[in-house]
This record gives sequence, structure tokens and C-alpha cells, in this order.
Amino acid sequence: MTWNNRDFETCSVKTRHAEISVMDNHGSGTPVVLLHGNSLGKEVFRSQFGAFEDNRRIVALDLPGHGSSSDAENPRQTYCLEGYADCVAETLGKLDIGESVVVGWSLGGHIGYELLERQPGLKGLMTISSPPIERRADGSMAGFQLFPRLALLSLAKLSDAEIDELATLIGDYDTKETMLQESDWHRLIARTDGLARQYLFEALAAQPPRRQRELAENSSIPLAIINGGDDRFVDTDYVADLSYRNIWSGKPIIMNGLGHAPHINGPDEFNAILRSFVNDVAPQ
Repeated sequence: MTWNNRDFETCSVKTRHAEISVMDNHGSGTPVVLLHGNSLGKEVFRSQFGAFEDNRRIVALDLPGHGSSSDAENPRQTYCLEGYADCVAETLGKLDIGESVVVGWSLGGHIGYELLERQPGLKGLMTISSPPIERRADGSMAGFQLFPRLALLSLAKLSDAEIDELATLIGDYDTKETMLQESDWHRLIARTDGLARQYLFEALAAQPPRRQRELAENSSIPLAIINGGDDRFVDTDYVADLSYRNIWSGKPIIMNGLGHAPHINGPDEFNAILRSFVNDVAPQ
């Protein structure tokens, strides 16, 4: 994946956590802020950059330790959901972004739930493949299916073969060869600060049991929760059974025939949902 859209400009924002790389098209209206998944970067939203025909402002950033952002200055403080959310909120503040609609995929969606308490101008939150997790007594996370290779996302060091396997799995690619041909995810995962993976999962293991579930269920801000029907990681039955105070469309949305990356592999269908949600919660 490469950046070919000349409508976007890149800048670097200094925060207490790291130097954050930001792409911004400087459009109009309430900005749509895009947050990527674990060990990747803002490139994963390439298919969404042209989703709006009304020159809607779109802002995409690399999390600390990812992409073109610097590694965290204090890894233990930053590489956790609360630390990432604090960094995103600080970045948006330095960009003079008050109101926004946040769209987060996988890790980005979990950060989005934390922003419900940290971003007063949040008009709506869309999460993609990001179940509002709760920690069980045995330390496992309700919201995820048992899939052993998901543990790759917690390892500080990955071999080249493990990087290829992880990229193929989370991108829903049929083969490693297809993944290498169609994306530069190997590069992005290899670049990621390994401590970002390790410390995140250590922090999740110590998280209050119902933290994310309660944030999602009690949110007064409209939530659009999107999952692929064939996601091998997310327990979609769990997500559907929660009691949401303010769920957009009346229930979580399932994109049938798609997996963990529906915005990438079903962009036309996904972008139609995205436009409808954004224009509903934050009209131009």
C-alpha cells in the first residue's frame, strides 16, 4: 500500500508520548479520524480516503511505535489502551480538532472506546472488528474467539515467517504470496516497536474486568459497531448480546462473507455504511 492521493498532506505532531505522523486532507466539516490496528499503520484505510464526495475532512495517524510515528518515550505508559487514547486526544488537540467522528479498526476501535471518556467533542464512534471486551476470571477476554495464532499480536519479537503469517491472518488474505503482492504489511509489522505488542497485552491482562464493555454499553455517544461475519478472531454472538444505550442502526452490523478487515476487502459496502453513519451523527 502506498500513498498516492495528492489531496493529503503529512505533518508530525509532538506529544508527551511520541512524535505522531498525521495525514490530513484539510477538508471541511466535522473531521473523520481514522485509527489503525495493532502493528500496522494508517495505510490500512487507503480505501476510505475517497469515501466522501463532499470534501469531508479526513485525518489518519500512526500510533506511537507504529508506521512513521516515533517509538514511545515511556513505553509502559503509552503502550496500553489508556495511553494510546491519551496520545490520540493530545494529537487532535494540537491539530485544533474539537468535534470529530472516530473510526477505529481492531486496536484502533478499542482505543476509540477509551476516547468516549477523553474526547468531549466526539460526535460518533465507529469500531471495526473491535468487540467491547471484558476480562474473565481466568484472564481470557470475552469478545474474542479462541484462536491460538492471535498470540502473535502479543510477541515483542517476530520472525519473518511469523510476520508473514500474522499479516496474512489479520488481512484475510488467502495466501502469503497474495498478501505480499497486494500490501506492504510485512514492512509495517516489522517496523512496529515490539514492546508495543508485548506491553499492550500485559496491560490488557490487568485491565478492570468489565471496562470496555461498560464503556460501550453506557455510551451516550452513538456507536456503530461493524464486524465481518467470517471474522476468525471476534465472537460476534457476544457482541450482539450486549445491551447498548446508544447503538446506531439498532444493533451491531454484520458484513457477511467478510473477515477481520471488512473495510479493506469489502470497501464499497463498508464505505456506504461509513458515509451514512458520519452524515447522520455529524452532518456537514
